[in-house]
Amino acid sequence: MSKNLKLQRRFTASPPPKDFTWNEFVTLIESLGFATYPTHRGYRFVDGKGRTIYLHKPKRNPPTMLCCYITNVVTQLSEWGHLK
Repeated sequence: MSKNLKLQRRFTASPPPKDFTWNEFVTLIESLGFATYPTHRGYRFVDGKGRTIYLHKPKRNPPTMLCCYITNVVTQLSEWGHLK
């Protein structure tokens, strides 16, 4: 099983993982075909069709994703057809 598939399974698990890091998220989202752009308030992730996800990078140490971020992003990616 590839690293990206493992990340995707972990990311879409229910309940959302509490230890999913920001770097793991960026690796996963880029493997799904999104480009990453830093903005003055956070990060913008844009897919090939111009659909955008805006997120703030968590300021915790280590920077772990909030469960509400994960749930919302999984829902959006599923609607757009990026997750199966």
